[in-house]
Amino acid sequence: YNEVGRARISGPLVGLTANYPIGQTGLTPFVTVAQYWLRQTSNATSHQTRTEGDMPAESLEVGLAYTYRSVTLTAGHKWQNMNGDNVRTSFKGPIFSINYGF
Repeated sequence: YNEVGRARISGPLVGLTANYPIGQTGLTPFVTVAQYWLRQTSNATSHQTRTEGDMPAESLEVGLAYTYRSVTLTAGHKWQNMNGDNVRTSFKGPIFSINYGF
């Protein structure tokens, strides 16, 4: 049984990032923790029903960044959990990014 619909998740979050550059190597280990105060609104089109509820969430990310001139490469691992009235969503896995500063 598949139910098609839409969900909107919104709300504030607070996060804290800590990092410590290792000398002149360009390497910077980091950790980020965050707490989310989310609200979910869902509309199921098959039954024309609307549900609302709180969906608190938290996340943790640890990794290593490398900066060379204006480019920063990051690699890490992220864990995130979102807990709603009728649903629990979890994510965990590797993350990678490339940032260019100008």
